[in-house]
This record gives sequence, structure tokens and C-alpha cells, in this order.
Amino acid sequence: MIPPVDSRIDHIRYRTDLFSRPKEATREFVQSPPWLAEHISQGIARKLLPQPPASVLDLGCGNGYAAVLFAAHGYRAHGIDLQESLVERAQRASEELARQDVIVPARFAVGNYLPAAVRKRSAKAQHVLLEETADAYSSLGKRPEEFDLFFVYPFPNQMESVFDLFTSSARAGAYLMALGDDVDWSAHPPRELVHLGTQELQSADEDILHLRRSYTVYQKPTSAKQRQ
Repeated sequence: MIPPVDSRIDHIRYRTDLFSRPKEATREFVQSPPWLAEHISQGIARKLLPQPPASVLDLGCGNGYAAVLFAAHGYRAHGIDLQESLVERAQRASEELARQDVIVPARFAVGNYLPAAVRKRSAKAQHVLLEETADAYSSLGKRPEEFDLFFVYPFPNQMESVFDLFTSSARAGAYLMALGDDVDWSAHPPRELVHLGTQELQSADEDILHLRRSYTVYQKPTSAKQRQ
């Protein structure tokens, strides 16, 4: 039997054996940050996000930590990243936690989360990864418009292309959750999107960088009335 959500999150959040990061990074990032679990849990509790078992796509998923946290809440979780080694690590972690009856397995694919048309429009933007890769969406057996929720923890200058992807490819009613360090994404939201809320979390003791961490949630409107 799969344990309650709180127990699943506690099991995952300090699993440095599954989610360790490069040793040359700052000490905080040698371990996957426990505060990320708080962001996701709070967004769900505040009903800012679609409720499980909605489908979620982690854009630039890295080692899969965020996607696995969503899976622990009961979401159908997916992730895309350009680095094959990170995708392999994410898949191993997901499968190990599934064997322990902690989550339903998440699915990951190697590739660029920006479709070709978005990459072409974003070619001059900083931090936009333009590499031609295998079609990650085909590998997942999904199209961008099939996801209920997009999650991203980006470089600040990546948000323009993320907004482009979301406004052009997501279905009406889909959600976008963006994390930021000392950034308030709601300060310059795209006019096409509905800003559902921004929440800041206090720095935890283990957060040695003590940045002002926040998340913002948007929704793609379903009607002209919702845009107002």
C-alpha cells in the first residue's frame, strides 16, 4: 500500500543517494533542496494548481527531483532535459521509489522542451538552448497541449521562451508554475495569462544561500471573461 502523502514527501526530500548533485556545486546544491518540496506542497494545498491525478511536465527536469515530488502527490509526472546522464539518473530514482511503493513511476525523456517553432522565435534570447535533439515529446508519447501543468525552475532569461511555449502550445485552462530566486515573475506577466498567485517562503536553516525564494502560478484562460 502506498503511504500517505506527507510520509512519501518525507521519504523523498532527503534522499541524497538518489538526488545528489555535482560536488563542485555550492553545498546547498550537493543535495536536492528540501525547500522545493515546500513550494510544491503549498501550491497544491492553496489550490493554485490542478489537483492529482493531473499530468505535469517538468521543463528542464535535471535529476528528476521536482517531477518525483509531483508523483508523490499523485500526479502523472513527466520530465524533459537535454542532458542524457541526468535523465538516466531521474529515471533510476523514479523506478527505485516505485519499487519501494513510494510513487507511481514518473517518465523522462532526453531532448529540448522547446518545440522547433519556439526555438526559432527565441534564437536571440540568452540561455535558450537551441540544440537539435530527438523529439522528447514523441519519446514521452505526449504533445504539449496534453499536459495540465507545466513546472519550471529557470534561469531568469529563459522565462520569455517558457512563456512563448506555454502561450502557444499549452491547452486552454492549463497551469504554469515558475520558481524564482529573488525574482517575482508576477511583476511582468504576459497579458495573455491569468496570474493566480505568488507566494514567498522563508529561508530554511539548510538554505545556506538565504535567497528570497518564491513561486508564481499562471493559468492559460479558457474564455475572454477570464482574461479580464
